[in-house]
Amino acid sequence: MLTAEKQSELIDIVRETLGQSYVEGADSADMRILKVDSLGVLDLMLALEDRFGCNVDPERFAGCVTMGDLMRIVEEATP
Repeated sequence: MLTAEKQSELIDIVRETLGQSYVEGADSADMRILKVDSLGVLDLMLALEDRFGCNVDPERFAGCVTMGDLMRIVEEATP
């Protein structure tokens, strides 16, 4: 599991990259309400890869529904 510090950092990256001031960090928070287009998804994936030094599977990333999904994918991809 990502540390609380890394979870907070991940949420900040989501907020900054997507230009969303309100992003709920709870595991069950539904990311679909952010209505992100494909370019936004790519920008977010690249920002997370850069920050955490990981390679995220684009198909799994595109299938993220909740913040918990996103956290697990980043955690699994992080060395």
